[in-house]
Amino acid sequence: MITQDAEKRADQPRSQTRIRRGLIRNNLDTCFVFAGLAKHEIEAGKRGPAERAFGCAQCSYEAILRFLNTVGNEEQRREVQTKVLQLREGLDFLTRELSKPPAVAHP
Repeated sequence: MITQDAEKRADQPRSQTRIRRGLIRNNLDTCFVFAGLAKHEIEAGKRGPAERAFGCAQCSYEAILRFLNTVGNEEQRREVQTKVLQLREGLDFLTRELSKPPAVAHP
């Protein structure tokens, strides 16, 4: 019984690491989806939905940053950082696009 409890406690850090890694990957995927949706909405001229999708992407990005330093494996950290940099570039592009004045339709 004591041995089983000790084994469970020893497995907890590994389990928590897997959970954090999965959380980061899921947030990255979610962020890219919302950023893509925001870009599509901008292209369609739908500023309100674009701003909402951008807000969701930004929120997911910020969550990723909070957990980034918990990635223990250096190779995995580099992989995640590369994706985070790509994401930041996309979010910066969306920020610039959304800061432009809305196009005015002329009859």
